[in-house]
Amino acid sequence: MSKEPVYNFVSYKLDDVDEVFRIKDVLSENWIFRGHANGSWDMRSSLERELESRKINKFFTGEIEDLMLKGAKKSTQLQERYNLEDEDAFSWLSLLQHYGCKTRLVDFTESFDVALYFATSQLLEPDKERENPDYRYREAAVWAISTKRLDEQIKKYQEEHEVQYSDQEIKERLVNNAISYKDRYKDSDQFNVVCGKPKTTNDRIDAQNGLFVFPLDISIPFQENLSKALGLTGQKEPIPKLSTFRDIKQSQENRDIIKFCISEDILCDILKKLREKGISEKELFPELDGFARSLNYYALGLD
Repeated sequence: MSKEPVYNFVSYKLDDVDEVFRIKDVLSENWIFRGHANGSWDMRSSLERELESRKINKFFTGEIEDLMLKGAKKSTQLQERYNLEDEDAFSWLSLLQHYGCKTRLVDFTESFDVALYFATSQLLEPDKERENPDYRYREAAVWAISTKRLDEQIKKYQEEHEVQYSDQEIKERLVNNAISYKDRYKDSDQFNVVCGKPKTTNDRIDAQNGLFVFPLDISIPFQENLSKALGLTGQKEPIPKLSTFRDIKQSQENRDIIKFCISEDILCDILKKLREKGISEKELFPELDGFARSLNYYALGLD
């Protein structure tokens, strides 16, 4: 597989607010979404980004992950408050990510509007660069991924092996195996990522309609795992651009990834409309920090 970012996807530039909010009405139900404040970012886990920035060899990724999990399971505070099963690695990792630990999990949501919030919420974050009078907000992006092929892989496994495990149980087993046996899914021709929710969630995941995509082979980049899971070549090739809005409906028939690039000129209007629809920090982060950050709308003139 190439180490280039995932190609084989269509991209669509959105520069009209009303058009942006029509997207969710066009896509079918089997799509999940991830918002990026910077449209040039690839999809990567926080652990992958951290190790790359520190130039740490991927060979040590599994060892670092093991140390994180062992440290968490020794925490009396976490054990008493959450009472997670020791072997439930999926729930442990999602809990750690919730509190800021860098893991291989990549956050997604079932709600296009929630992903849109994360793509536009750069406006609410402090940034010294904005003190420059010539500053311009960056183009944002929402990645959409079809889960149809991933769901079919689970069903195929159940039928071929005549197993009685539920979809959720199979996903939990895949995650646990990938954690315990680092090379278990290396060069796998059946499973490359797990898409779903852990057994134990929390208020934030529920509020954000959140779920995770878990790469099974930690030795290669997240997007390479995703390419293999969706049957993409991973090779660089021309990226077709959608020319009309109705192309989205057609493109979802034969594409598993669509990237929506959002013009920087409409970010403020999108954020304001999301707030009117009840999507802001106060709702998505049901703790005091979410409420406090929601007050930033006054400073931006969005309330």
